[in-house]
Amino acid sequence: MSTPNAEKNLSRRRFLQIAAIASGGLTLAACAQPSPTPAAKAGTAPATAAPAAASAPTSGPVSGVAGATTGVKGGTLRLAIIGEPPSTDPHWTTANVTNSVTSHYCEPLFSLNSKLEMVPMLAEKLETSSDGLTRTVRLRKNVPFHNGEEMTADDVTASLTRWAKLSGIGKTMFELVEKMDAPDKYTVVFKMKKPYAVFETALGLRSQHAMIMPKKIVEAAGDKQLAEPIIGTGPYKFVEHIKDRHIRLARFEQYAARSEPTDGPSGKKNAYADEIRFLPTPDQSVRVAGVQSGDFDYAEGVNPDQYSLLKDNKQISTLISVPNKCPTHYINKKAPLMQDVKLRQAMLAALDMEAALKPAWGSPDFYVLSGACMPKEGPWYTNVGTEGYNQKNPDKAKQLLKESNYKGEPIRYLTNKEYPNMYQEAVVVNQALQGIGLNMKMEVVDWASVVARRAKPEEWEMFVTWNGYPTDPVLIDWMNPMYPGWWTGKIDELREQLLTTIDQKKRFAIFEDVQRLFYQEVPILKLGDVRDFHVTSTKLKDIYTYPCPMFWNAYLTK
Repeated sequence: MSTPNAEKNLSRRRFLQIAAIASGGLTLAACAQPSPTPAAKAGTAPATAAPAAASAPTSGPVSGVAGATTGVKGGTLRLAIIGEPPSTDPHWTTANVTNSVTSHYCEPLFSLNSKLEMVPMLAEKLETSSDGLTRTVRLRKNVPFHNGEEMTADDVTASLTRWAKLSGIGKTMFELVEKMDAPDKYTVVFKMKKPYAVFETALGLRSQHAMIMPKKIVEAAGDKQLAEPIIGTGPYKFVEHIKDRHIRLARFEQYAARSEPTDGPSGKKNAYADEIRFLPTPDQSVRVAGVQSGDFDYAEGVNPDQYSLLKDNKQISTLISVPNKCPTHYINKKAPLMQDVKLRQAMLAALDMEAALKPAWGSPDFYVLSGACMPKEGPWYTNVGTEGYNQKNPDKAKQLLKESNYKGEPIRYLTNKEYPNMYQEAVVVNQALQGIGLNMKMEVVDWASVVARRAKPEEWEMFVTWNGYPTDPVLIDWMNPMYPGWWTGKIDELREQLLTTIDQKKRFAIFEDVQRLFYQEVPILKLGDVRDFHVTSTKLKDIYTYPCPMFWNAYLTK
């Protein structure tokens, strides 16, 4: 077990104190069930309302309100994250642990507001021609990068050119871009081959974010990872990265905040803290114990089975998110073995979804049994095709397996313990698939290794992750033909229709066809919808939690 401290040097004695709290104070929590929580029951699905309004703590006033109040300036935020990010380059990976860090020092053209609408961030406004084929982005003026240079249209075109090569969403979008021009210093014009229904949504999506960085830096990097320090326009600037110890950010005093009030991830951003330190801490018990001891201000990724022990602890505040993602077990459709649809259908038929969700997420306050590809409370919800969900039918699964071409080949199944929920789900899924006769080989590695290996189709057959819900289903990771899992074939035509159709009623009908095909072809195994659980210091205020916790408006009380 190893962990960094919030400070640059952690004494062995202090580490042992934290570890002692972790091993002694949390031992019984693994058997505990979380009790009902008003925060969980008040949750509003992210498609319809300000998600963070439901992110209420049970002890201590950590807020998730759309507009933060005036905070206290000063101090260092010490944030215990689940592990070392696979990259600090925002274009490089879809990993949440990277996105959560990079969003503090880099910014996109558009961002979500608290109503899950895309609004300008580095853009001033978006103009769209009547035929939908010309998109004109007017940029904000006098926005400085951390190196003191002003952001211009040349930086935007260079950044998006690189993003289009590295990001699956970027590649998909730019297949429809005929030409991208910068006619003047503050204007970027996109000539589209076809209407693109999710233009600003793609440019603001947090997964492999289309962040804007200086032209000379992104062009020098090309398709290689950016050299540190990463330079952006955000409220915090990159200071130092010591692998497996910390990523240090400092307030950017020249930050050009928007004039609109804070509205979720959008609007005015306030850098109250002098510094933010992201501290890779793979051991969950050490993350939690560090908050209890005062060494950390925040610990992410806490297993819900800890809730019953922690909810009444006066040293900390507990924070439960809205249902904001779905546990997904990806199937590698580039692997010859997994191209057999009967085999994939057998896997789906074998699973009892609640049996996998309950040990990982504890109580129904933390999970929802749902086979729909978009959340029930939102405008994209449909139950079409979901009779294939949660079949709990091993006999049917064995029959499908007989009809397949499976001959007992090993199925390499990647999981990790940095996200305990993923590991616990995988244990149950693995057992269920072994039970129908599959030769499962579960490999437990660190999360960075999962991210690295999933990009190599020859190295795995399945891996576990979760997917956040974007505002549009065409932007879900598994809809992306470039995302590991690589769903192609019949879905390609439906994806194209969903991307290029503007009329919402027609798009909904297309999405229903997508969901039918989802349960016919089984590109992934979706278990349900879930909530995140975090703990914080009682001194930490004004965290906004959707699509993930962000700290530019957060501050510490005295």
